[in-house]
Amino acid sequence: MIHARFRAAVGILACLVAVSRAAAGEDYDRYYKVLMDNQPAGWMRLQRVSDGDTVTTTREMRFELARGEVKSTANMKTRFVETPAGKPVSMRSEVAMGANPVVVEYTFGPADVLVINNPEGSKKETRAPLPAGEWLTPSAAAQFVRKRLAGGAKEISYRTIDPLSGLGVETITLSAITRDRLQVGDRALEGYRMKSASSGSPGVVGEDFVDLEGSLVSQTAGMGGLVVTTILAGPEVVDQKVEAPELMVSTFVRPDRPIMDARRVSKATFVLDYSTKDAPTVPETGSQTTTAADGQRLTVLVDASMPFEAPAKDWDNQAYRLPSALLTSEDPKVIELARRAVREIPEDQVHARAEAIRGAVHRHIRKKDLSIGFASAADTVASGQGDCTEHAVLLAAALRAAGIPSRVAGGLIYADQFAGSRDIFGYHMWAQALIQTDAGLRWVDLDATLDPPGYDATHLALVTSAMSDDLAARELLGIAAAMGRLSISVVEVEHRR
Repeated sequence: MIHARFRAAVGILACLVAVSRAAAGEDYDRYYKVLMDNQPAGWMRLQRVSDGDTVTTTREMRFELARGEVKSTANMKTRFVETPAGKPVSMRSEVAMGANPVVVEYTFGPADVLVINNPEGSKKETRAPLPAGEWLTPSAAAQFVRKRLAGGAKEISYRTIDPLSGLGVETITLSAITRDRLQVGDRALEGYRMKSASSGSPGVVGEDFVDLEGSLVSQTAGMGGLVVTTILAGPEVVDQKVEAPELMVSTFVRPDRPIMDARRVSKATFVLDYSTKDAPTVPETGSQTTTAADGQRLTVLVDASMPFEAPAKDWDNQAYRLPSALLTSEDPKVIELARRAVREIPEDQVHARAEAIRGAVHRHIRKKDLSIGFASAADTVASGQGDCTEHAVLLAAALRAAGIPSRVAGGLIYADQFAGSRDIFGYHMWAQALIQTDAGLRWVDLDATLDPPGYDATHLALVTSAMSDDLAARELLGIAAAMGRLSISVVEVEHRR
């Protein structure tokens, strides 16, 4: 099962630090302690270095989480280079979660952006459009915020981009700004208290305190029952002992009644109750359709025997066909895995080819465990190790390598027994293949973690993602919206004969 809360923690940290501010016009080197659910989980370091021609802003984060008895470590590094006038030069992101880092570099040109995936390895180069509209680089944004605070603004809004989110422009909103004082250790700091939010991470709102220069002092935010706190500290936090909060078993959802013989369920109806009036959107996709009872509850029908019609526009969406930093469909070993799987199946039998690839991925990942946080398809095909995340990513990449459009679905799956718990829904990930059938265009659900038939109607999709470099993090963050607030009622279940 995917450690979706692990990914949620990464996403929350990414969006929080995207709205963090540092002193404008001055170089700095600041350390922060990171707590999750009030337990020390890691640290963050923010730096700004100017050399006359450029200003470089770097960010480094490291934290640990536990999935049951298994501990995982996440490392994230970003770098943004700009001119003193705020013109972007380049940026880089590096994310490693128990596997080799996923690295993406961006170089800004006059007409477009050169994007390099895995620059120290296979080095895949593409060109992307410049971010649309006006937006601010990190140092320029810091100057803008500082001036607005000094001018007595009660709300500040600006557009920016963050290397962890690729080239997508996000709107940062700082609201309810008031002068205040905060005690940090033995120091009483004057500054501003405010709320912070990013359009790229709906539902995540930070409670911030910044000093009089606009530099971040502390920030607390929660999503899906996970509370993340970042507070100013010293270099000693790099060596501090952390508790590795357990963030898997605690997210299991126990339905109102058990489901017998779950892997043979062909059709099922569930009611999802989000306990509040702002239930997130649940996709109608693949084998799933939804009906909103009210703003709090959703009725979900899953029919594993008959996928629903897909939008025609999905067929032309290149995001479902092209490689990305995680879905490395151009990797020679991924291509070979797909080629071997379909070598005896005619090209016009697309569904059979997709199923053959699903089976090949299931067999290829021999060591099925939770020790890997989120590996790329290239890493997984090389290691033969991982949980449902690695199965889904490798399957989606292998499908693309075989010319079949694909994406991943994230949500929940029923398990009668897992990690010491019984009769629960746990967070999960699988793949979907876009197939032109006699009945029309369909997203077909394929789960490589399971033995044949590899998919059943106890899968509940909460998000889908093409896993593109600029959208994957925020799309998967949507899973966290269910955590800590979702209950599931089993209305009706049918089994295969």
